[in-house]
Amino acid sequence: MFIRNIFLIIIDISYHLLIKQILFIFNPESSHKFIGKFLKKSFLPWRYIGNVLNVEDGNLFTPYFGYYIANPIGLAAGFDKDCEYLKAISNFGFGYITIGTVTVQKQYGNQPPRLSRLRNDSALLNSLGFPSIGMHEFLKNVQQATEYSKTTFLTISITGKSIEQMVESYKFLYEHCDAIEINISSPNTEQLKIFHDDKNLLNLLKEINKYKNSPIIVKLPPYATSNINEKSELLETKDNVMRLIDASLKSEVDGFTISNSRPIITNKLASKKGGLSGKLLYESTAEMVEDIRPVIGNRTVINACGGISTGSQAWNLIKLGATTVQLYTSLIYSGITLPNKMNKFISKKLQSENQNNLIEFINHD
Repeated sequence: MFIRNIFLIIIDISYHLLIKQILFIFNPESSHKFIGKFLKKSFLPWRYIGNVLNVEDGNLFTPYFGYYIANPIGLAAGFDKDCEYLKAISNFGFGYITIGTVTVQKQYGNQPPRLSRLRNDSALLNSLGFPSIGMHEFLKNVQQATEYSKTTFLTISITGKSIEQMVESYKFLYEHCDAIEINISSPNTEQLKIFHDDKNLLNLLKEINKYKNSPIIVKLPPYATSNINEKSELLETKDNVMRLIDASLKSEVDGFTISNSRPIITNKLASKKGGLSGKLLYESTAEMVEDIRPVIGNRTVINACGGISTGSQAWNLIKLGATTVQLYTSLIYSGITLPNKMNKFISKKLQSENQNNLIEFINHD
């Protein structure tokens, strides 16, 4: 344990004092590509790094779509869009990993600049517009990574501009993962807003249910909460998101990701609009989880996503009703030891609050 902690400290210091300082010299998209090349290096001892980063604690087992995953910390969609880094990230200590978001056909996405940092707020502005290698090339990557996908619960995030595209992606990919996340909520893809109409969403889910053979998660758009005062007209109303939830429950979806990045107007992106992610979203994420859990009941999974950067925040969201929490932007600012720190914090909280384990805590009425 002592040696493992020393290695964790070395990894942490190396990232904050060296690696992040170098990465942040360059624009965020270039930095992500550089990190991607590094993660794909086969000679790196990812399995041994995993032995350091993983928290082996049975109290952290989490009920998840009929399974028990190792812990409640997940990787959000977007970090590994094309399933290129699974060998590495399956050793980062996550309870589950979401890859994608993938589209039917190959597409470039929006014009750059389409990523920008807000360093003082530990946040990102994103208008990528779903760059994707397309589902056929994506599947080749998934199949090549089968050895690693078997070691963790794997979710594939899909999207499309029509019901036909969504259904085609689902039919093509559901057999190659443990769950499918349907992303209807990217703030920088205008065509997705057709699924912000509950009738259109109901029709989409009706068609997908004809082929359903795996858990389905709907990634919801954010709504204007009491914690958001500026530009709230860009967001969905709470009533409309509740209608989307009602349509999803009628279609027997298995879970929700709450939620996507916050729509924003900005001159930092070529498209002049995009999505905000990072620390600034935490309070609105917490409010949404607290609002939505009583509406959907205890059986439906909630993946809290947005602004989570500490173990305390992760624990608070679980107490409010989240089944799991998802990370992306906070990994960029805090490094790969973050899931380890969060899991240790949650484990200590279970003990201090006299809870036997996370399974009982999440399943309590």
